[in-house]
Amino acid sequence: MSGTHNPWDDLAPLFASEDGSVEPPIGVADNMVLAWPAVIDFLVRKLGNLRAKRILNFGCGAGHFCRRLSMMGAQPVGLDTSATMIAAARRIAAPGTVLREGGMETLAPGERFDAVASIMCLPFIADPDPILRAWMAHLEPTGIVVIAVFNPGFVRDLLKSGHLFKNFDNPERPRRGQLDLTGQHPMPVYIRYAEEYAYLLETHGMHLVFEARPPFTEEFLKNYPQSYPTQNPEFMVMGFERQV
Repeated sequence: MSGTHNPWDDLAPLFASEDGSVEPPIGVADNMVLAWPAVIDFLVRKLGNLRAKRILNFGCGAGHFCRRLSMMGAQPVGLDTSATMIAAARRIAAPGTVLREGGMETLAPGERFDAVASIMCLPFIADPDPILRAWMAHLEPTGIVVIAVFNPGFVRDLLKSGHLFKNFDNPERPRRGQLDLTGQHPMPVYIRYAEEYAYLLETHGMHLVFEARPPFTEEFLKNYPQSYPTQNPEFMVMGFERQV
């Protein structure tokens, strides 16, 4: 990314505390409270105790999920193309966590992982196929993949209410548009449906075995009141294992 401005650097303050606090800021509260439990449930269900398990956190952002994995005994490797995000992740990293600025090319050819976990990264990648191919190259034969992505119904609701999402190709079946978290930093975003993610992973030898749409809970909305519609879950969490 040398010489190229990464727009995620501008958004890092939403996801990282400047003082290095391990308490996640409000920008990651929805990920942490709503999406993480389903992601971790799948990892534990398939891998058992996470101790010493090597888990690739692709698009690790400010490093909060890597820290959670470390606290569970795993050996996470976090990748992110934003230098500012990686710097924030290093401020809170637990011992044993490896953090690298860049993409899959930063991994050594022989590096292998028991799991790949990617939380809210794929919706910002126009063509995920090369990424998925690289995941497979670094996944153990018994390895698993778990992703958290936008639930299309949530995006549709927010388009209709005029919150966060804009400039989409189709408001009824949104696929390509922008997410603007600050009103000043519109980001290209690509909405895919569950069957599309299932097909993408199947073309790389993975089979869908877990799917969840964790709802907004009363406790979450009490602690983090939202101005946008919350009747539809924000996230889809999907887990995959090797096809037999």
